[in-house]
Amino acid sequence: MTDCETRLSQAKAALHELMTGAQTVEAEVEGQRVKYTPASKRGLQNYIRQLETECGRVRWTPTLGQDLGGNKL
Repeated sequence: MTDCETRLSQAKAALHELMTGAQTVEAEVEGQRVKYTPASKRGLQNYIRQLETECGRVRWTPTLGQDLGGNKL
């Protein structure tokens, strides 16, 4: 497992803890420990997306007004 994949796995585990009732979780972001709470889970989700891109695991979700190919409807 690469360093990127390790960080991604840890971030996903932290998000899972928040989603299942933990009041505070910690994750390492750019070499620093960051605390997340249920109120700041959006920041953790953004960090996960950033890591997915960095690790080459880009998840694409169509936005409103696009088909599955990314074309405008």
